[in-house]
Amino acid sequence: MPSCTLHVNPSNPLYFREAAVICCVAFAGDAMDLWTSSNPDTPVPEKAEDLLVRRLSKQIRDVKHHQLEPNIITVMATLEDHVAGLAVWRVLGRRETFLQWMYRKVVGFYDAWQDWLFPRTWVKKDRIKLERRLGVENIKKYVEQDTWVLEKFAVHPQYQKEGVGTALLTWGTERAQAEGKKIFLRSSYVGRPFYLKRGFEEIGYYTIPGDEEDIRVSCMLWSPACN
Repeated sequence: MPSCTLHVNPSNPLYFREAAVICCVAFAGDAMDLWTSSNPDTPVPEKAEDLLVRRLSKQIRDVKHHQLEPNIITVMATLEDHVAGLAVWRVLGRRETFLQWMYRKVVGFYDAWQDWLFPRTWVKKDRIKLERRLGVENIKKYVEQDTWVLEKFAVHPQYQKEGVGTALLTWGTERAQAEGKKIFLRSSYVGRPFYLKRGFEEIGYYTIPGDEEDIRVSCMLWSPACN
């Protein structure tokens, strides 16, 4: 089994596109995706060609511009020169210059203006807002100043069970261990066992009222003292 190569905050435009595709297809068809979708009967996308052009374009933009935030570290794993997975870490305490702050704000304003002109019609806006609000509330509830937050973690279905997810997670735990930091993340109930096997502990959970049954989201913590 070939080992993957990790890239920290890459600038390759091709990586942005492939990472954006992963963000769209990795969770396609799961409970949260179906709940937020404006048309849950649409066939589950499996590749870039299955995605709306505007959806993919916005996702590429989000992946690229997310790296402008000073507290964000994006790590991408490649196999055979293709992005196989990515992890987005929020590391508190990093600072930026005034010019970096100004540039980030201008880009953010332009992105918000584009989203207002061309909204994301493929999702239900009120449900996205609810999911984000509950996420922020639970991050504030459990996250301390010395904690890293794994904000996004996705592996392309084609490369799952090839060690990509483990490599991405290990990158973060090794650095958190070296700095004596904890790691917090939110996981679906299906993904929970993956993190439990790698030293995470479920410290709580919350539920989102689904159409047929509630969606459970686990709040998980990794501590260097226990690993």
